[in-house]
Amino acid sequence: MVETRAGVCGGIAFAAALCASCGGSETSVRHSSEDPPNWRTQERLTIGTVTGDSVYAFSHISEIEVDSAGNIYVWDAGLRRVRKYSEDGRFLVQMGGDGGAPHEFSRSPNSGAALPLGGMALLGDSLVLIHDPWAPKLVFFDTDGDFHHDVPLHRMVQAARLLERISRRVHDLGGGFVLLYHQSPFGSRQHARPWDGQHALVRLSVDASSLDTLTTLAQRAVTHRWLNDRRGESFPNPFAREWRWAVSAEGRIAIGDGSMSAIAIHDRSWNRTTELRRDLPARPVTQADASSFRASFPHGSGVDSLPPGIRRLAADVLDELEIPTTWPFFDRLQYDDAGRLWVRRPPGRGDVTARWDVFDESLVHVATAVVPNDMMVMEIAGDRIYSLYRDQLDIHFVRVHQILNR
Repeated sequence: MVETRAGVCGGIAFAAALCASCGGSETSVRHSSEDPPNWRTQERLTIGTVTGDSVYAFSHISEIEVDSAGNIYVWDAGLRRVRKYSEDGRFLVQMGGDGGAPHEFSRSPNSGAALPLGGMALLGDSLVLIHDPWAPKLVFFDTDGDFHHDVPLHRMVQAARLLERISRRVHDLGGGFVLLYHQSPFGSRQHARPWDGQHALVRLSVDASSLDTLTTLAQRAVTHRWLNDRRGESFPNPFAREWRWAVSAEGRIAIGDGSMSAIAIHDRSWNRTTELRRDLPARPVTQADASSFRASFPHGSGVDSLPPGIRRLAADVLDELEIPTTWPFFDRLQYDDAGRLWVRRPPGRGDVTARWDVFDESLVHVATAVVPNDMMVMEIAGDRIYSLYRDQLDIHFVRVHQILNR
């Protein structure tokens, strides 16, 4: 079933991280304070169903990629398979599934069915790559859906480190490399690791001949508390400055954490080449913003909706949390297929739309795109924006919007 509807839709630590990543190379700085025209969007397509043909039903969408013909590839980490759809949303082919065969994906006995494991990258228009962190292996399909080959990672020196982490995203860096994003889970008190709560960007050659960690990123989005020796809970921090990054088709990596407006641009070898500084004031956190956060803490329905043990823990955490005086400067980064960098300004609570500042390859501010706030943008190609949409029951859909006045 394919539905179609239409509608308008702490600076010091960060600066130190930027300097540490320079590698001694000279960089240029681009400032931007222009006020370019707005791009408006309109919904063109929704792929998904609640009841109906199962090839249109999703469990947990983690990645969306688009090839040059407009075909849409959806990595459903909950079902551990890729589905390919035509430009108009018609199902074409399916890749992967549960199991231990070379073309299938295993699942950790400790992971939930919908936990977003692994990641997908489209390598040109010829291959689809899936990283299975639990095998561990890289699995390649051709874009017609046929299994191509797999590359085991268990012989690599750092394979044990890979197994300790949850892979959530994969990006094509070009030149025979991909970028893996790993998140270390919080372990139990008995099995906690020093890197618990740390993220890492890892560069891996597609033939598994080399692997190196480009950078580690401290987890600051949540506060973790223990219920007992083996179980803990994570609670969201208010207006958190989270590390965000995006990878262009040419292998450029843009990264920043929103604590300041600066965004560092690296090449695929992690040499910092450019820095974007935006002359924008940070938006103040109002009393209404703070009240809204407290009322919905931790997961949207308030502390009183939690089971008694977790309720007490959540109430203690809420009393300890400090509300920042300003919102982050940005909370999402995304490259489109033309090499433009999209930077999202955090929308206010209750805002229907979000504003994305768009910068060309020279980091000139060329437009501000107005995009529905309920869309998690995952791919931008041509005049189309491809996003994950979740309904009130947390059922996943793919939504496609068209930029009208670009």
